[in-house]
Amino acid sequence: MQRFFYLCYLLSNLALDKIKKKLINFDNERLAIAFISVIGLVLLFPLVVIAPGLFESEWFLNLLTIPSEYGSFVAYAAYLGRLWNLLTAQSYANGKKTKLRNFLNQEIIINRQIGYAEKLFTPIGMLLGVSLGIFCLCLHAVIPFWEAFSYFAYILFVLGYACAVGGLFNRLASSLDGARLQQEKIAIFVGLMLGLLVALSLFSVLAVTGTMPFIAVIGISKPFIDLLLLHKFLFAVPFVLSLTSLTTSCFDYVAKAYCFFKYLCNTDDVEINERIRSRYYEYQTAFLGIIFGCLLSLGITVGLFLTGGLVAGPIAIAATIFAIIIICNNVLAALFSRLGRLIDGIISISISQEEDYKTEFNVNSGCCLALIRNVLLTSLPQSIDYSAQNRDLNENEIKFKLKRAQSSPAFFHFYNSEERLNADNELVFDSNLSEIEFKRLLA
Repeated sequence: MQRFFYLCYLLSNLALDKIKKKLINFDNERLAIAFISVIGLVLLFPLVVIAPGLFESEWFLNLLTIPSEYGSFVAYAAYLGRLWNLLTAQSYANGKKTKLRNFLNQEIIINRQIGYAEKLFTPIGMLLGVSLGIFCLCLHAVIPFWEAFSYFAYILFVLGYACAVGGLFNRLASSLDGARLQQEKIAIFVGLMLGLLVALSLFSVLAVTGTMPFIAVIGISKPFIDLLLLHKFLFAVPFVLSLTSLTTSCFDYVAKAYCFFKYLCNTDDVEINERIRSRYYEYQTAFLGIIFGCLLSLGITVGLFLTGGLVAGPIAIAATIFAIIIICNNVLAALFSRLGRLIDGIISISISQEEDYKTEFNVNSGCCLALIRNVLLTSLPQSIDYSAQNRDLNENEIKFKLKRAQSSPAFFHFYNSEERLNADNELVFDSNLSEIEFKRLLA
C-alpha cells in the first residue's frame, strides 16, 4: 500500500510538472481560457440550482441558456487575455510572428501577426463597450440573472458589452491589418453590413410603430426587448451595436467553417491550407459549432411553431427567426472555437517541446559521436582503412595521417599544431600528446 501511494505521488508530480511546462508557454488568451474553463463550471452552479424561473418555459427554449452563459464566461476571459496580449505585443520575425509577455512573466512567441490597427482599435472598442454597459446600468437596465449572481451580475453585464463591442472592433481591425483570410474578410464585411441594416430597420419600425418587432424568446430575443423597455431611444446605440456585433461574429465563424470545409475537400488554396494546419482545432471546432448551431436553431424554431410561440406579424416572425439563427450559431461556434484554440496551444507546445528535445538529442548525440570517432581514430588507428587517409573529417577537428613505419604497422607519430612536410615529402599532422591521452581515457 505504501508503494502504491508513493507511485501515485510520483505520477501526480509528473503530471503537475507537465501541466506547468505547458502553462508557462501559453499566451495570455489561452491562459485565461484554460483558467475560466474550469472556474466557469462553478459559476454555472447558481444558474442551474439557484436561479428562479430558469426552466419555467418550454424545455427546448432552455437548450441554449447554459451554453450561452458558459460561453460568455469563456469569452470574457478570452478578451481580457487578448487585451493583455495586445498591450505587450512586439513584432517578431519580420512581422510574421509576435513576441509578448504572459501573466506568468514568460516571453512567448505566437505564430500570428498582431498589427497596429488591432492594437489600437481593440482596446478602444472594449472601453466603448464598458462605457455603454455603465450607461445602461445608470438607466436601470434589466440585469440578467441578478437573483443568481447578485452584484457580480453587474460585472458580467459590463463585460458582456466590452466583449461585444471590442470583438466587433477587433475583427474589423485585424481585417485591415491583413491578418485574416480573404474569405473571413468578406464574411466580416457582409456580416457588418447585414447587422447594421437589420438593426437600423428594426429600430425604424420601433420609432414608427412604438413596438419592438420581436417575439419574446427566453435567452434569445428577450435581451433585445429588455434593452428597449424603459428608454427606447437612449438604448438605440447599444441595441444597434449589439445586434451588429452578433451578426458580424456569426458570419466570421461561418467563414471559418467554410474554410475548414474547403480544407477537407483538398483545396488548392495555399493560404487556407497553411492557416488551418497551424490552427487546425480552432477551425475544426468552429465548423462543428456551426453545424450544431444550425441544428439547435432549427429545433427551437420548429418547437416555437408547434407550440404556437411564433404567432405575430411577418416582420416580428422574420426578426425572431433571424435572432435565433444568429445567436445559436454564434454561441456554440464561439464556445467551441475558443476551446479549440486552447487545444491548438497545447498541441503546438507539445510538438515544439518534442522538436526541441529531438534537436538537443541530435546535437548531443552528434557531439558524442564526433568525440567517439576521434577517440577511436587515436586509440585504434590500426582499424582505419588506408583509403580514408586523405579525408578531411572537419575543419575544426584534428587532421591526421598515418605514417607507415618499417618497424611496426601500428606505430604512429603525433606532432603539435600544424600540418607539415617531412624529409620524405610525406604529409603528417600534429596533435597534442596530452589531448590524445585525455581522449584515450574517455574511451
